[in-house]
Amino acid sequence: MERIVVNIATMTQEQGRLGSHADAKDIINSHPATFGTYEVLESPREIRNKKTGTRIFFNSYADSETAKGVACDYLFLNEANKFSKQQYIDLAVNARRGIFIDYNPTKRFWIDDFVQECDICHTTPFDNPYLPKVQLDYFRTLEALGTRENATEVDIYNYKVQVLGEYYELSGDIFTRGNIHFGTPSEPLQRYIIFCDPSALRGADYFACVLSATDGQHTWVVDTHSVNAGTHYDVCKVLEEWCKSYDVGAIYIETNGLQGIEFYEFANKSLPYVQGWNSKGKKEERILAKYNAITSDVLFVENDNNRAFVQQIYEFSVHPKCEHDDNVDALASTLTARKFFDL
Repeated sequence: MERIVVNIATMTQEQGRLGSHADAKDIINSHPATFGTYEVLESPREIRNKKTGTRIFFNSYADSETAKGVACDYLFLNEANKFSKQQYIDLAVNARRGIFIDYNPTKRFWIDDFVQECDICHTTPFDNPYLPKVQLDYFRTLEALGTRENATEVDIYNYKVQVLGEYYELSGDIFTRGNIHFGTPSEPLQRYIIFCDPSALRGADYFACVLSATDGQHTWVVDTHSVNAGTHYDVCKVLEEWCKSYDVGAIYIETNGLQGIEFYEFANKSLPYVQGWNSKGKKEERILAKYNAITSDVLFVENDNNRAFVQQIYEFSVHPKCEHDDNVDALASTLTARKFFDL
């Protein structure tokens, strides 16, 4: 029987350990009749066929200097759109028999330089016989949202990209009066926190602050404050009033830039439970990643501050025409901070 060597290439160790390697292990363990001759190793991450000697390696190549690959029969590039063109070339040169390129069509990349559209196999989650019911139900939900009559831009984007595997660029309204929800809490709220996204307060970006809590099921935006002029003292007075009126357990202040660090140092002198917060990734990606949570799990308490706050959220888009995205970014970061706070 033929012995084959396969290199599964990922950009990061986490992507390999928690993604491709974990998926392969689950499939093998769940289908012993089909994959009974394979054994899964954790260290090193590898799969071996006990009869044929076939070996499947899982390697990460975050450092472009190490992306020279290993000699193999087949190369499988997992989430290839995260690799650079040069990394692909360096890895592909070591494949003796074939190359498989897996990617998500979030935006155009180097694949067009090597493969014609007619040679690309488009698959959907429903073509995968190994997906569990929970995941299939999730994709069916995306399909239903993306094909409904009043589907938003993000609904369509998620359906086109994640389900159909097609390119799609966001172009229209994302957050609307139909998917931002207001109400009055019917249950007592608890676990109050404040999130602040500082600015220079000099007439440009807005200094956005969000006071939130939970009723055990939903996140409630209790109050908001967003200004682009004033002083650190003025903002701290608002936060101090919130702390007096509610049982605030933490004040998170984004400290990515100098403005955030300066406000953190100022607020830490007079306010309780102040903690620095470092936001990771691109702002646009952070916001879109919280789209479902914002439109499904967040409720704004009905008041004038919140009504004014969401006006800027309605104007958010992924194009340069979006003048301000500070309020929706603070809201998205609030949801991330709440997960950290509720641990």
